[in-house]
Amino acid sequence: MSANSLFLRLEGPMQAWGAHESKFVIRRTSEAPTKSGVIGMFCAALGVSRSRAAEEWLPKLNALRMGVRIDLPGIRWWDYHTVGAGMQMRIAEGEGKTKPGAMLTRREYLCDASFLVALQGEPTLIAELEAAVKAPCWTLYLGRKCCPPSRPL
Repeated sequence: MSANSLFLRLEGPMQAWGAHESKFVIRRTSEAPTKSGVIGMFCAALGVSRSRAAEEWLPKLNALRMGVRIDLPGIRWWDYHTVGAGMQMRIAEGEGKTKPGAMLTRREYLCDASFLVALQGEPTLIAELEAAVKAPCWTLYLGRKCCPPSRPL
C-alpha cells in the first residue's frame, strides 16, 4: 500500500509566507506557511516554470489537503529594501512630476519559526513530490528567496 501523506519540517532563520493583504511597499507575512507558498516550493523542487505550473500542475497540487502545526511561532522582524533604482518616482512638487530614484519597501519575516506541514493526496503524486523535495531541481526557499531552510525538509 502506497503512502498518501507527506510531512515537511519547515525551519529556518527567516521565513515569509505571503498574505492577501500584502502590498508592494509593505510586504507582510502570514503566521504560518500558506498553501500557495508550499505549492510554489513543490514547483521549484519539480523544476516547473510558472507557465507550465498553471497548465499542468496547479489543478493537481491544489487538490492536496494541507494542515500546519505551529511548533515555534517565531518572532516577527522587519527589513527595509530599496527597489527600482533609476525608476521614475512621483514627487510632491506637482501633479504628475517625477524624478529618478528608488522606492523603499518594508518586508516582514518570521525568525526562528518551526512548522510541520502535512499534505494528503493521491499516492503517486505524493511519491513524486517526496522524491522532488529530497532532490530538488531548483533551490527551495521558505517563502522568499532570502529564506533558505536550515535543515532538509
